[in-house]
Amino acid sequence: MSSLDSALNSLSAVSYHDLYLRYFNPAPSLRESLMAAKMLTVFWGIVCTGFAFLAGTLGGTVIETINRIGSTFYGPIAATFTLGILTRATTNTSVKIGILSGVLTNLVLWTFIPQISWLWWNPIGFGMTFGIAYSLSLLQSMATDQHQMTVDLPHSPSQVNWKPRYVFLGFYFVLIILISYGISFLAT
Repeated sequence: MSSLDSALNSLSAVSYHDLYLRYFNPAPSLRESLMAAKMLTVFWGIVCTGFAFLAGTLGGTVIETINRIGSTFYGPIAATFTLGILTRATTNTSVKIGILSGVLTNLVLWTFIPQISWLWWNPIGFGMTFGIAYSLSLLQSMATDQHQMTVDLPHSPSQVNWKPRYVFLGFYFVLIILISYGISFLAT
C-alpha cells in the first residue's frame, strides 16, 4: 500500500504544482488547495486503475510488458538529458516536440510494426528525439539570426573543464558493458 500511495501522492503533487498552480489558480486558498490536491489524487487513482486493467491485455510476461512500456520513454528521456548536457542551442519548444516525436515513433513501432523488437525502441526513440529537437533548434536559430539561443546567465565561479570527465564516464560505461558481457560469457 505504501508504494501505491507514494506514487499517487507524487503524481498529484506534480500535477498540483506544475499544472494547477500555473494554469488554473495561481493563488488558491488553503481550502481550494486541499480540494484540488484530493481531486488530483482521485484522478490519478482512476487513471492508474484503468491502466492496470489495460496492462493485462498487452500480452507477454509481466517483465516484458514493463520493459516495453519503459522502452517507449527511455530513449526520448535520455536524448533530452544528452541535449541538455552537450548542446547550448537547444530550445524548450524544440525539445518538447522532439520528445513527442520520439514517444510517438515508439508507439507506432509498438502498434503497427511489431517485427521491430522493443529492445530497439530505446535507440530509435533517442535518435528521433535528438535529431528532431536539435534540427528544430538549428532552424530556429537560423530563422532568427541568433547564434546563441540560451539566456545569458551569470557565469558560475567554478571553471571546471567537464569534457575529460564526460570522456571518462563514457569509457567507464563501455568497461561496465564489457565486464557484463565477459561474466555472461563465462557463465554459459
